[in-house]
Amino acid sequence: MLKTIKNGAIRLDHKLILKTILIYTISLFVFSLIYYYIYKGDKHAFNTPRNQNNLDFFDFFHFSLVTQTTVGYGAMYPISNLAKIFNTIQLISIYVILIVSLL
Repeated sequence: MLKTIKNGAIRLDHKLILKTILIYTISLFVFSLIYYYIYKGDKHAFNTPRNQNNLDFFDFFHFSLVTQTTVGYGAMYPISNLAKIFNTIQLISIYVILIVSLL
């Protein structure tokens, strides 16, 4: 939780920051696994450069990281409805994590 002290300065709770980073990192890996298994079930769930058919976990880790940081390179994006749903959930969860950590 953010705490204000004298002269309007802000002091941060280090335990809360570490918990937020941990939750953020765990969600990154969870969504990477979800995307990977969606791809394993449907090779056409994601559009990729040159329509690669041999994607591995690290490709989806990168996709999840790009999504979670809201960079959005566009090198890979969801096509199937299931992939789009989880991508939307991930985007919303980023903001939920940040808002809850600031309360």
